[in-house]
Amino acid sequence: MKRIDTVYNRLCELSGDAGVTTMELAEDLGLARPNVSDDLNRLCDEGRAVKEGTKPVRYRGIILEKPKSELDQFAQKFPSLVQATEQAKAAVLYPPRGMPILILGETGTGKSLFAKHIHSFASQIRECDNMPFVIFNCADYADNPSLLVSILFGARKGAYTGADSDQQGLIEKANGGMLFLDEIHRLPPEGQEMLFSFLDRGKFRRLGDSETERTSEVGLIAATTESPESALLKTFVRRIPMIIKLPSLVERSMDERLEIIREFYENEATRLGMPINASINSIRALLGYACPNNVGQLKTDIQLLCARAYSDYIAQKKQTVQIVTANLPPHIKEGLFTETTHRDIWNKLTDVDSRFCTFYPNQQNDTTIFGIKDRLNIYELIVLRMRELQASGAQEAEIEQNLDEYIQSYFSRFCSYQNETTSFDTVIAMTEPDVAQAIMEIIRFAEQRLARSFPSPTKTGIAMHVMNAIKRIKSGKYIKGKEFNRIRRDHPKEFTAAVECLTIIDRTCEISMPLEEASFLTFFFLLDEKWKTGNESKLVSVVVMTHGESTASSMAKTCNSLLGVHVAEGIDVPLNEPLTTAWSKLRASIVAKEQRPDVLLLVDMGSLTNLGQMLETELSIRCKTISLVSTLHVIQAVRRVTEGFSLDQVYEDVREIRDFFTTEPTSCPAKQERKKYIVTLCATGEGTALMIKNRLAAALSYDRNKIQIVNLGVARTDDIRVHLDRLGENGQIIFIVSPFRLETEIPQYSIDDVMDSRVDKMQSLINRALLLDKISDAYADYFTMIDSPNAFSTADAMINRIETTYGKSLLDSVKTGILCHIACMLDRLKSGGMAPPFEGMTDFIGTHKALFNIVGAEVAALETKFAISIPDEEICHIVSFFHPDNCEN
Repeated sequence: MKRIDTVYNRLCELSGDAGVTTMELAEDLGLARPNVSDDLNRLCDEGRAVKEGTKPVRYRGIILEKPKSELDQFAQKFPSLVQATEQAKAAVLYPPRGMPILILGETGTGKSLFAKHIHSFASQIRECDNMPFVIFNCADYADNPSLLVSILFGARKGAYTGADSDQQGLIEKANGGMLFLDEIHRLPPEGQEMLFSFLDRGKFRRLGDSETERTSEVGLIAATTESPESALLKTFVRRIPMIIKLPSLVERSMDERLEIIREFYENEATRLGMPINASINSIRALLGYACPNNVGQLKTDIQLLCARAYSDYIAQKKQTVQIVTANLPPHIKEGLFTETTHRDIWNKLTDVDSRFCTFYPNQQNDTTIFGIKDRLNIYELIVLRMRELQASGAQEAEIEQNLDEYIQSYFSRFCSYQNETTSFDTVIAMTEPDVAQAIMEIIRFAEQRLARSFPSPTKTGIAMHVMNAIKRIKSGKYIKGKEFNRIRRDHPKEFTAAVECLTIIDRTCEISMPLEEASFLTFFFLLDEKWKTGNESKLVSVVVMTHGESTASSMAKTCNSLLGVHVAEGIDVPLNEPLTTAWSKLRASIVAKEQRPDVLLLVDMGSLTNLGQMLETELSIRCKTISLVSTLHVIQAVRRVTEGFSLDQVYEDVREIRDFFTTEPTSCPAKQERKKYIVTLCATGEGTALMIKNRLAAALSYDRNKIQIVNLGVARTDDIRVHLDRLGENGQIIFIVSPFRLETEIPQYSIDDVMDSRVDKMQSLINRALLLDKISDAYADYFTMIDSPNAFSTADAMINRIETTYGKSLLDSVKTGILCHIACMLDRLKSGGMAPPFEGMTDFIGTHKALFNIVGAEVAALETKFAISIPDEEICHIVSFFHPDNCEN
């Protein structure tokens, strides 16, 4: 057993709830402490251990669950196959070597795939990675029975014309493994007799050999599309006690068909090495069309759709691999009109706030399809809304304001929804421990930082949003855009607190949260009962009026039924009915309502378009009218009303409906992160360097993907400076551990500091470096005249020098605020903006003369570097951050 496995096993035995230290474990095992420390850190990287606390760090072993077999995972994804899976497992586990299996099912139900999963399960149970799995289709040689039998059992030289030598059969080749015989009903009767004789005795003879009897240990899996009673010998069927029937595609649920479609699309995306975009309507068609050949035909049809879409992409007819309804062959397009689509299919996809589904290469299998299980999906909502506004020609300011209102509506509804369905304690109880810890910590931090107490609905909303965000980010889904600049500008205090909360989540959950999440958290921090009440949308009534005996009422009833609500009202207007009668019906309907609502009037044509203006004039209510109404208009209107949107928002959404197949999704480029280093200098050889590195790794909490510990051997001081300069060019050196002092502004610590675990300040520097990057990125789109990383790094260095000269250090939370203030000041002054006034400036300077001079000397360097003039008002604002309450004791 390897040393790391010995360490892991003993750690699991000793750690319990309290955990053990590196020294305790090393002494227990009689191993060198550095070796145990290195193994523990590797175990943490592998997810087999966790470390907690500081001074000293304690470790706990994580007992990993045995991975599920492919057969169990198969059944988990497709519940209709649970019974078949349990039958297969029972057959494989039956002593001593399992029992034969016969799989029944129509063409294309997945019999071959199911047989492969059975073999995989048997391999795992028997711990045999190279277990043979021989596949043979009896139909290939059905016209030559003698050759077919010889292929299975082998043949002696001269047994038939062309048998020039002794030949080994498939039963011998499969010895120690499994033999899968597909379409076994094509095996001739004499072959079936030989096979059931082999199943009885475990012995067989090659064709033409009457002398030598051979043995082979083979697990038999057979499959047929025919009824075994009519297509197979009864004596043969009796030898196969385990008969498993696989359901057809029609017998499977709509959820399973969705899962199958997702899996096939993702397989094709992986094969192409690029995303595939399928319109919602094309997915609906695949859900509803008839597949006589079951899953096999569905797979083939999807492959053909992808091939044609890829051909269009290669020919530069389209910018992405895109499948729309117009590309569907007639037999698939019919799926949009079959009766089965009416309720089940539309209910499955009415909550999808996008016109396309995007399937990515190598997608994780645990992701939910189309976001169906995440109804309040702010990411897709914002991206979709932004694309629609851009397509309509809206200017950037208009898009920004519209998105701001849109997001506010989302967050208000989010908290209301969560308040109705669950509680904060329930959410915390059901989430992962590290996520729950992060949620509790960021709520405590934000309440203290912002000096407010969040109501329960807001805390529940934060918890649910963080849970969903972490899950989404782990699955590789991001959103990127400039639509959050106003949030940063209008609410800097809340936004800065939100950025710091992201670092808490990063540290606790070992994940890198995108900066856009700070904007989302900012909205939660701004929520209170007064704000929420003041922004609730007024009730909106959806009224459908069309000519005909039952057109409007049927349309309204259909949409209400599809969405499971009672929102839309249909008013039928027969062709011979005068307009005054139609007006009376509409007026009476609105007056009868307890609360006088805003009205969205959906009409077909003619004089009905004038009724909305009559409502506004006579009843003094707001009304918007849309003509040429379709079922799609009504569905969209009902959905938006039930989600709490205002009349204006509902009207714009319904009016701007475009074809479901035109808008192409966008993707987000990968973010390039600046490297960070911890440098150790050693003069006593590699052993000491490794010991220091292991000590730092054990004592400090940091993301090893973002921060690297670099060991530099001590030669000449000039050489060290060259190395440091080179690292500084490529990234950032957070601090140095050295046996001697260097002439540099980079923070330095001694080897004794490391060995004695005096690492609090080192940890603070790490946290600060990561936070500085987040803040810098958060303001990157906001600044127009200066480079964000340069501004923040310059401001950080200046603050450090002021603290050193002044002899007092700012609290971390205050330091974040002053960083943002100085960076924004530089951009504002660079663009020609004015400094905000400072009340009582003359008296303030007199009271804080010494600090004013220190800050003034430092900002002089800023004036030179950024070619600006910094007035005394700005210096006073910076000095005010150093109030005694903002400094460490």
